[in-house]
Amino acid sequence: MKKVSESVKVVGLDAGPIYKNLGIDDIVAISGLYTMKMGTLEDCASEGVDRKQVEVIHKESTKRGHASLTTTPAFFFELEGSRVIDLYGSTFPFGSYIIFSSRRIQVDDNRLIMPDGLPAGTGGSLKKVLGIYNRMWDADQKDQGRKVLPLGFYSRGFFKFSAEDLIAITRDAGNPAMPLEIGLVSEGMNRFFEANAPSLFRTAMERESSLAYHHPNLFHEGRSREIEEGLDVWKSRHFDDYVREFKEKKRPTGDAWKQLAVNVLDLIMVRTGLTSSIAVWNELKRHRTAVQKVESVYLAADRAFDELNSLGKGEVPKWIHTPPSAGDDYLPAVLDMLGEYHGLCDRFEKRDAVYLVPHSVKVTGAYVLNGFHLLDPFGLIGVRDCTTSDYEVQAIVRELSGEIVNQVPALDGLLGPKCKTGVCPERQSCGRVEKYKRD
Repeated sequence: MKKVSESVKVVGLDAGPIYKNLGIDDIVAISGLYTMKMGTLEDCASEGVDRKQVEVIHKESTKRGHASLTTTPAFFFELEGSRVIDLYGSTFPFGSYIIFSSRRIQVDDNRLIMPDGLPAGTGGSLKKVLGIYNRMWDADQKDQGRKVLPLGFYSRGFFKFSAEDLIAITRDAGNPAMPLEIGLVSEGMNRFFEANAPSLFRTAMERESSLAYHHPNLFHEGRSREIEEGLDVWKSRHFDDYVREFKEKKRPTGDAWKQLAVNVLDLIMVRTGLTSSIAVWNELKRHRTAVQKVESVYLAADRAFDELNSLGKGEVPKWIHTPPSAGDDYLPAVLDMLGEYHGLCDRFEKRDAVYLVPHSVKVTGAYVLNGFHLLDPFGLIGVRDCTTSDYEVQAIVRELSGEIVNQVPALDGLLGPKCKTGVCPERQSCGRVEKYKRD
């Protein structure tokens, strides 16, 4: 088991735009200037840059909050640390991420991570947990086993952020509910930001707030009924006409499916509250074009702990995901973890104790979906209804599809996995595509 300070690594890989002798500060400022006068970057590269003018533009426009000046620059990082980095960092809707997979790489004691602020001996409940996890892993039940793991295990990934995202992360890092690990990561990324765009960095950081679009953040203190479950559907009077026309096609191609999603993109909106394990929420949140919010992990952990303590014999908990193959030792192990978390909260900060919260704790997230998420083969339903997805998310999405069809009968037969096009893009087909070939 390692400490957070031993585990966090920030590697700045690249930053741009850069053109010839022009850096990020120059290109952003000059491009802003050229919205008001004629000129090209090639002219500036050849004739040289007026550095004083660049500074003036940043002090006046960047500091005032002209969003394009801070959303245009891109910064690329390899980040290492605990799962907290993934749970928080890959939620920004205009970023891009390639993350370590806990479905494919086994976790052992050397990959467990705990905050520096917790005392020696923390994590005593995890020995039993690792035994359950390894048993499930060996039985090829990886999706089930990973949900008993704590938030405090190793993660690594490739992250692309805009300058505005980095500003938002800096602001969030100062929130008392945010794990200190995010502050360490933010400091490392900001050093790279400042080295590559010093004028932009200085003036943007002087602003009172970030301009970044909302992103779903687990690490906040929220109200108990902040997010409601249930389903609300709106559709235009023209929606059924497009669907009817599409259903008349024989064996529509993938392009035809994508065109349908474009045609009805703005003609249907579904707002739903979905409750899932933290592990599955971490997958659903990757559909970043959906409007999203999520309740507090601290609320969810306290609620799950209270429920498990009052659970009668044979009762199934509502707020803990229990895998189908879970043995009799599963829920007691989860209760031990949450008990250790709860005990630490009495003496230490919750943002440190949260590393002991298991991925099986359930959270409710709100999602607003449009025609793309519902009907495009690679929208939320198309991707998550595939049998290569986690079994829990498949069940959630199929139940959601059924509820939507109940309210919009015209969608019957159209909500399904990406192979509904008649082509399976996976390395090994489960055979489900044959149904769509026949239909």
